[in-house]
Amino acid sequence: MNYNKEIQAILRAFAGALHTGKPSAYANMIVLPVMEPAYDLDYISSDEGFERGCLTIKEVSESGSVPRLSAVNQCGQHVLLAEGEEIKGAKQNRTLNTSILLPADKETVIPVSCTERGRWSYRKKDFSPTDSWVPAELRRKKIFHVTKNLIGKDSYRSNQSAVWHTIDNYSERLGTRSRTSALRDVLGSAGKRIERMTEAFPLGKGQTGVVVFINGRLTGADIITNPRVFARLYPKILKSYVVDAVLKGGDKSGGLLDLHTEVRYRAGEARKKFSVMLELALTGRLFVAKSPGLGRDVRMESTQVSGFALEVDGRVVHMNLFRNDNDEETERHGRDEAQYRRDWESFDAETRRAERERLKKRWERLRGEKTEEERKREDELWKLLDELNKKNRGEDRQEDGGCGQDNGNGPEEE
Repeated sequence: MNYNKEIQAILRAFAGALHTGKPSAYANMIVLPVMEPAYDLDYISSDEGFERGCLTIKEVSESGSVPRLSAVNQCGQHVLLAEGEEIKGAKQNRTLNTSILLPADKETVIPVSCTERGRWSYRKKDFSPTDSWVPAELRRKKIFHVTKNLIGKDSYRSNQSAVWHTIDNYSERLGTRSRTSALRDVLGSAGKRIERMTEAFPLGKGQTGVVVFINGRLTGADIITNPRVFARLYPKILKSYVVDAVLKGGDKSGGLLDLHTEVRYRAGEARKKFSVMLELALTGRLFVAKSPGLGRDVRMESTQVSGFALEVDGRVVHMNLFRNDNDEETERHGRDEAQYRRDWESFDAETRRAERERLKKRWERLRGEKTEEERKREDELWKLLDELNKKNRGEDRQEDGGCGQDNGNGPEEE
């Protein structure tokens, strides 16, 4: 079985089993709860592991390494370390770069990013949990760079400079300073607002996920398919989005993933937008890598949505999706064009002709379903194809008798 087809089938089955509840709203934030699916895979949260004293996270050596830590699981069962969790202690505070299911009774090296630039000295030898995940905006940027490095360099590293820059930006927007540039300190001034807003969204019975809208815009979604573990992590997950809601002003909505003002509180509209987000993610590009722990790490990329899923034994443990922002789209756009140029240069005349026909058929089938933004992207790719055609016109015409002419329609991006 094709690797990606297998994964896509697993993700499709997962998406088909999703069930959402009634959305709730407070200030500029709407939360659509996810109630299913719930899987019986046995594991505990990192918080529970820390409380029981059977989970230890420490520096990989006495001298330490910023992007790597050592996690020792002596809990007798699997432990979930979730992407976005922030831990404090050792030589500097860190956040998890991806979600990892730690195998029982083993030591695992885990990829992390620093959230405290101004300290590189021991406060204690190991780490302990904090009361929140890092903000959604920081998570989104971090996930983008981890995906980029995983695909290009087979590495779970983030862009550490980008992480620090985002924390500095939070500091400026909140007017706070930290002696060690610690994210926890920077967000401290907004603590009461964050707590008040978090309390406005109580956990539902059997809830396994959240879909979050901020200022009417579908911002992101997190689903952890063990209800007990999700309940334990829920306040932290929610705070990740609440920070963004507190910081963001009245962004205008109106796009494919936005709730229009007049229907902002209708459950059906919110569910529809989440369905669109899922479909965009599942019809984009998939990249599968071995997880640092158990299972496989699946990266999903499309023009408007990106994210990841941790899959173990055919079941999704944690899925995250974020709406792309302009910085990611700009960089991804450039990479798409460069890759297409390289691919086309390697094609022979017959392959080019087949590629034109494939693009034409896909365009005819899907053009009417595309948003204005996606149509614009297709047109740009078609101009690129036309440019490449002209460059190779001589050799193509001799073999195909001029049948490989452009028809003025844009190709569909893979």
